[in-house]
Amino acid sequence: MSVNQNLKQASVPSDENHTALSDKVAALLSDPSRTAASMSALSVEVDAAATQAAKEAEEARMAALDPRLTSKHVADLRRIREDAEFQAERMIAAAAALRTEVAQLEETEKEAARVAAYEAAAAESRAVADQIVAEYPELARKLMALIANIRSATEQVVAANQDRPKGREPLRGPEGLARGFNDCAGTKHRREVVRIMNSLVAPFAPATYYAWPIEAGKLVSAESVDGFTPHGAWPNASDVQKGMELVAADNLPAPPTFDDPA
Repeated sequence: MSVNQNLKQASVPSDENHTALSDKVAALLSDPSRTAASMSALSVEVDAAATQAAKEAEEARMAALDPRLTSKHVADLRRIREDAEFQAERMIAAAAALRTEVAQLEETEKEAARVAAYEAAAAESRAVADQIVAEYPELARKLMALIANIRSATEQVVAANQDRPKGREPLRGPEGLARGFNDCAGTKHRREVVRIMNSLVAPFAPATYYAWPIEAGKLVSAESVDGFTPHGAWPNASDVQKGMELVAADNLPAPPTFDDPA
């Protein structure tokens, strides 16, 4: 290979690219609106530039070993090598800084997303809480009254079917008529039917552990019993046991479990 070819091979045409890239890194690191994604993309570009600069430094070093070169040419190649090595070091340092910033920004962005999700959940919970306060007491009252009516009518149907007039078909209960399935006639369903009549309606009163369509005054409330967990805390096993004892002591009716009684 000729001297000119060696010099041409060792030239560093990417100096301007490295300079522009360095300025781009500096600008991005100073940009308050920078994102982890933009910095991560730039770090890939910087890594490639560092590899290229290291390659150029090695090419200049190898070219300078040619014994046919004059001292002036060797000095030029040495300068080229030093410049390339410096650019490589600078790109490596820039890549490290970008990676550090990316890690910090990713955590910042994740935390911002967590805060946004938390605040959205808090707002949604407050909105639904307000809806419960506004709507549930009346809905619960109506549902408990409806369940009581369903139970009463079902009991009448069961009694009538057990002593029905000659030639009459077994009656269906109100839920069966309304929802389109056979009930109160001894029908065995492949899957257990979830009955409105068997639902346990939660009372609106705070810390109340028992409710079904019974009089509101008979509800068991933690506020009226010594030893219950204070309002706002989850009931423990002892609380539940005391609630069960109160239910038994007050002779409160248990929820019915009608399932197609014959």
